[in-house]
Amino acid sequence: MDFSHQYSAARFVVVLCFICFWIILSPTTFAEEPQANLGKGASSINDIIVNPHDASFLDVGVSEILPWGGVDSEGQIFGISARLYHYLAHESGLNLRLVIYPYTRLIRDINQDRVDLGFLFQNTVDDIKVQDLGSVTSIPIVISSLSGSLPIDSLTQLQGGKVAHMRSSKFGGDYDDHPDFTRVHVNNIMQGLNLLFHKRVDALASSEHILFYGMREQSRDVSKIKVIMHYGEANARLYSSRLCEQDKLTRLQSALTRLRESGRLDELFSPKNAWSMAQPIK
Repeated sequence: MDFSHQYSAARFVVVLCFICFWIILSPTTFAEEPQANLGKGASSINDIIVNPHDASFLDVGVSEILPWGGVDSEGQIFGISARLYHYLAHESGLNLRLVIYPYTRLIRDINQDRVDLGFLFQNTVDDIKVQDLGSVTSIPIVISSLSGSLPIDSLTQLQGGKVAHMRSSKFGGDYDDHPDFTRVHVNNIMQGLNLLFHKRVDALASSEHILFYGMREQSRDVSKIKVIMHYGEANARLYSSRLCEQDKLTRLQSALTRLRESGRLDELFSPKNAWSMAQPIK
């Protein structure tokens, strides 16, 4: 009996198995993307690589509150905060890794040195130990109601009413503990607007940017809502963990200063950007 064909087939199978085994064990196959030291609250991750010769990244938290930050259907992180970090990466020459976070968990993780950078509102970081890299912008805080409502000049004029605001928001001054009205927590601006337009609350407190964004997303007629009080401003600043290298902090501070002096920060944080939301930067 001729065994030559069987021998050739057996040898082919042996060679094929060896090749597959080599591919599986190849170091290239096992090479992993650098992992961020992230807390349990983190979800989607995007990299901004401006210096391909540098394998290091700074882990940057993006709060999952639109228009500041969100994730599109392709997993790309977008929003005004995300654009800020793209600007900072290109201006500083540092590679950044964007990670989407619920806002309160971002505060926790930057305090616990699990994330390197965060764009946070000053009045929410009073009790944590972080490094302040400087002011990014001031965000107007407004109280709005349905059109036809009279303007107010004091929170006392909301006496007996219900005012919706986003959960974990802190506006400072008298608002957070004012005894004359009931604060109603909502998960997002869309929920707050629905309560307002269905007359389940009397007013809505928010940043101007978030209000404009919610109106646009729900295709609301802007004439149906009225800002009845300009409550104040929230100072948004760039913070880093205590473990961030000093050289990188210096480069980020210089980049932030240049962006501020060039007017790019004012342009980026103009309320109009809450209407025409910036798409992901590829």
